Amino acid sequence: LHTQNFNTASDQAVMPLGSTSAYAGSLTIPLPQERFVITNNASTRYPAYWNPIGDHGGGGRMMVVNADINNSVIYSATISGLCSNLRYSFSGWVANISNASQVSFCNAVGGVKYPKLNFRVKDAFSGAILSSISTGDLTSAAWTEQGMRFVLPAAYANVIIEIINEGEGGCGNDLALDDIVFGLCDADPVVGLNNINAGCLGTSASFTAVLADPTVIAGTPDYQWQSSLDGVIWTNIAAAPNNATYTIASVVAGDVNKYYRAIVAATGNLLN
Repeated sequence: LHTQNFNTASDQAVMPLGSTSAYAGSLTIPLPQERFVITNNASTRYPAYWNPIGDHGGGGRMMVVNADINNSVIYSATISGLCSNLRYSFSGWVANISNASQVSFCNAVGGVKYPKLNFRVKDAFSGAILSSISTGDLTSAAWTEQGMRFVLPAAYANVIIEIINEGEGGCGNDLALDDIVFGLCDADPVVGLNNINAGCLGTSASFTAVLADPTVIAGTPDYQWQSSLDGVIWTNIAAAPNNATYTIASVVAGDVNKYYRAIVAATGNLLN
């Protein structure tokens, strides 16, 4: 639903299309406090104090931030058309970019300050916070995935995702951010055939849909069974119950050589 890898263009002081930041961009070297830059190598933006870390995926860019005391929004994007009562995930890859020289200097002047982030989802209209999680201190120079899973409450369809600085001000609190993803947790149903003799004329055939991740849908799901002659054009089976299992009591010629599938959604969301 939303992916941000900061592309493969040259170093930039502007956010990619579809995203914003409360931090101002800068191409100044060394990168000033409360500024960000999109780059492929952190050390080129502060050679004396930052590790030569590349982007998470390799061959692209990342967002590098010289954060301070302000709890400002590092990254934000708006996502619309979501379905309530479904489980979504919001994550990103983060690295602490302070090198040994910076850590040594900081420890001599009061102690190094580690990056710390808050991943937050809020309603796009009211601003109500729907879910949030704090990472705690990010001490590793290696890329680590941070984020959360949450169930979108009823009556919400448009959200703003935010990654917020929670680190202390002072010496340190420098980070790289990459591969931000917001999406639906994997809920693809697997349809299995229960009867060994299913397909034989005059016998019963029973199909059951099982979610790959049952926790992705809060409450009792709705089911819509469908059939197809070619696996491309699908038609609702009007007589099929709103149930995980669909049974053909007595197979006739018209039931043979067809594809069967189930659409599964949170209650009231089958048409979304």
